[in-house]
Amino acid sequence: MFSSCPSILLDQALPGALRSPMRGRPASPGGAGVAERRRVWETLCPARAPLGPGVDFEALAKKHEITGGMIKNALLRAAYLACEAGTPITGAVLEEACTEECRAAGKLTRVGAGADSRLPS
Repeated sequence: MFSSCPSILLDQALPGALRSPMRGRPASPGGAGVAERRRVWETLCPARAPLGPGVDFEALAKKHEITGGMIKNALLRAAYLACEAGTPITGAVLEEACTEECRAAGKLTRVGAGADSRLPS
């Protein structure tokens, strides 16, 4: 699947880097805070990942209260989505990947700018 994507967008090493075991501190009791989730985003995103301008891991950490494993899955999902579209990994692609990851996990998601929650479709 990756051979059809331009190497500048997604090379053979990116999926492997995202599949490697997570290392670091265990999650805080009661869930990770924004700062901890931001660090997870920054740590798990490979340095050579083709990020678009304006990707904001702090905003993602604030908006999506997800586990490290879900962040890892969202990054991999975003890499595939960006590759399919032939674009860098943008903030919008990461948002879509987070939403899809939450739906796949059966987690409630927030819709739009409001605080209304809904069950995944």
